[in-house]
Amino acid sequence: MKITNGTYLRRALFATAATVAITAAGTAIAAAPPAYPGATAGATVNQSGPGGGQFGNSEANPSATSTINVSGAAKYIRDLDVRVNVPHDWSADIDLTLSHGGATVPLTTDNPDDGNGTTAWPNAFVNTVFDDQATTAVGADAPVGGIHIATISEAALGRFIGMDPNGAWTITATDDVILDSVPPVPPPDPLPDPTPFFFGSLDGWTLNIQTLTGPPPAPKATSHDLNTTATIADGGTVSQKITVAGADRYLTDANLTTAISHSFPGDLQVKLTAPSGKSTWISKNRGGASGGALVGAKFDDQATQAIASTNPDAGAAGPPAIPPIPVGATWSPEGAMAHFIGDNPNGEWTLTVRDTDPGTAGTLLNWKLDLQSTGGPPPPPPGPAVIPTSIPGDDACKPVPKRRSKSGGGKVPFKGSSLKIQQNQISVAILRLNAINARAKGGFLARDLCGYSFGAEDFASTVKWAGGGAAPAAKAKPRPLKFKKFKKKGTKFRLTKKQAAINDTLANFVLAKAKATQRRYKALGGGDLRKGTVTAGKLHKGLVVTGGKGGTAAGRKSKLPSFRWKKTQAKGIKKLDAAYLLQTQKKSQRAIRILNSITDNVNGGLKGSNFRNGQAPGSKLA
Repeated sequence: MKITNGTYLRRALFATAATVAITAAGTAIAAAPPAYPGATAGATVNQSGPGGGQFGNSEANPSATSTINVSGAAKYIRDLDVRVNVPHDWSADIDLTLSHGGATVPLTTDNPDDGNGTTAWPNAFVNTVFDDQATTAVGADAPVGGIHIATISEAALGRFIGMDPNGAWTITATDDVILDSVPPVPPPDPLPDPTPFFFGSLDGWTLNIQTLTGPPPAPKATSHDLNTTATIADGGTVSQKITVAGADRYLTDANLTTAISHSFPGDLQVKLTAPSGKSTWISKNRGGASGGALVGAKFDDQATQAIASTNPDAGAAGPPAIPPIPVGATWSPEGAMAHFIGDNPNGEWTLTVRDTDPGTAGTLLNWKLDLQSTGGPPPPPPGPAVIPTSIPGDDACKPVPKRRSKSGGGKVPFKGSSLKIQQNQISVAILRLNAINARAKGGFLARDLCGYSFGAEDFASTVKWAGGGAAPAAKAKPRPLKFKKFKKKGTKFRLTKKQAAINDTLANFVLAKAKATQRRYKALGGGDLRKGTVTAGKLHKGLVVTGGKGGTAAGRKSKLPSFRWKKTQAKGIKKLDAAYLLQTQKKSQRAIRILNSITDNVNGGLKGSNFRNGQAPGSKLA
């Protein structure tokens, strides 16, 4: 937890977004590299794991895990992608790792963060795909529209290439900042929330593994270095090129060794670009004040430590002093060297070093590439990716104005007018609840859905899919939710325990129903779609329908659970005071914030992530 002026920052002041709206198209997932020339591709492993439940909601429960057991797969991994669904109100608290066969790869550690703990980034890892072929890196690039759509993990998944995919794969999600462990805010803290506000949930994940039936062909190893010294001007950029010749035409592995002298390597951004034009981050503002961090440093996907996991203040004199990063260490790069697998390595490779902060110049002394390649014809260009997932960044949704976060205030007058304000808020919440649930009951039209929003997993197994060109996105033009205008009544309320208990019961009821409605809009069914709703422009890029279209199946319809009034009834009031009135008011305000979030989701357009997997039958296809 960050500390500002000696007071713990109350992150609860930030509204939690149940669904994050993307207003701009994101980065599409690249296809896996083709199989090595002379090798035979095995069947693709596409296997989903169960949810691991909540984590970080108490000191006794900091982590959640989930395991997938793979069996019967071909014995050699050639590419691996991981899709995760880990909602969290403060995503920078998440440490996420993937373990298999004795190797553990950090997917993300304390990302994304703005450096001072004041930007929440809620739900940045919902439907996120970690992929070495992605064009962004989780530790180097900000999430698009608040979500990491497709990104390179903190350490490269290339660590698993060549391993046997069979056996247990375990994902672990840890919240490294437990709210329970933070001392309570000293008075006057009006009413702390009785439950931890910032915790996450490991809701599910999917492995997508490309395999080989036999070991890859013996590679040809070549080394290429450049010993021309270049000055890195203070605030400047320097680029150098190595021309590779004589390598075989299919790259299977690449390692980079750098000798970059700079008293503060945390100022430097280092990027490697291949002859194909692809580029990946090597280090982005890593190393702190460790002057030798990039001297003799080797960057290799097989490394057991990631440069992105290092302390940004390494080498600081203190107090307290922080140990520097050692000279000549081996690191997994900020991006992934596996990003270049399948490329023809012959041609110009470019290393670019940029100094981003004024104060100190440096020197690029030399650098070296160690490549492994194999023969055969050049690999065909990658086709469209067919990964069974709905990717939020490809949704063509209608922009929705961002609401201003409000804390709801810290004081209420201790008088009858406060009871009237509570009832007004409760009445507003009830009108919104009715309209939102009536929309789901009446069924959604094609115009209510975002373009490119539905992936293969959203449909029943009878629907078959194949890669291909995508139809133009059918952008969302949702029917806006309309709420009945609330008419304030002139009723006066007496400040009594009985009336306060009635208001508290009503607030409990609308909050419980708002939460249930929020869950409903995360698990809509095919029965909530009208027949023929899903047109070609609503399908995820690269997917076309090849069979299973039509039919009469209606599909599952979502519904709200029944509520028993007794369960929400307020308990006897021991002391009626301003704090009690504030507690009631906060409940109704929280219900309204939840309903505002759902309203923005509906008004911006529904996505595949609003529907349960496998719930849309062929009858919903236009």
